[in-house]
Amino acid sequence: MATPRGRWMIALACVLLAAGLARAEGGTIELVNPVVERADDDRWRLSAAFDIRLGEVVREALLSGVALTFDFVVELRHTDGWPWRRSVTELRQRRELVYLALASAFRVERLDSGAVTEYTNMSAALADIGRLEALPVIAASELEAGKDHVIRLDASLDIEALPVPLRPRAYLSTDWYLSSPEYEIPLP
Repeated sequence: MATPRGRWMIALACVLLAAGLARAEGGTIELVNPVVERADDDRWRLSAAFDIRLGEVVREALLSGVALTFDFVVELRHTDGWPWRRSVTELRQRRELVYLALASAFRVERLDSGAVTEYTNMSAALADIGRLEALPVIAASELEAGKDHVIRLDASLDIEALPVPLRPRAYLSTDWYLSSPEYEIPLP
């Protein structure tokens, strides 16, 4: 027969296991095919795609009319060997996905430019949201000579942009924590 402490340990293990399984069923954001190249205008540009897969809870919220806002951060840093790296420049892009039930369409808005595109299916809309095309990172003349640089990028679902009544639930549920790992790409 298990002691009271043993029962608590078993219960805790079950809760942690259930939380791990719930996290595994949640969504993911993964970087696909990043390319950094020097363009004709002498600027370093980044092109990449994030594969965004929504978990069931987030997908249901989207189909119920909840707008989803995704943040993309591209940062150029020195690689000087220190545990902290000094940021040289940073670029943020925000994109919003909304399901239009009456039109059976998904609207993607680039919040930095105001450009709007509509899609008939969710996978095409998510592919568009995750696509970063020829983003200007820095002019080659602005780089410090003799220093190595790395581009750090990540993507995440912005919980703060959710409707206020939904935020407490989103903060307490791992289903809503949708973010990529931090990726680092050396500047050639």
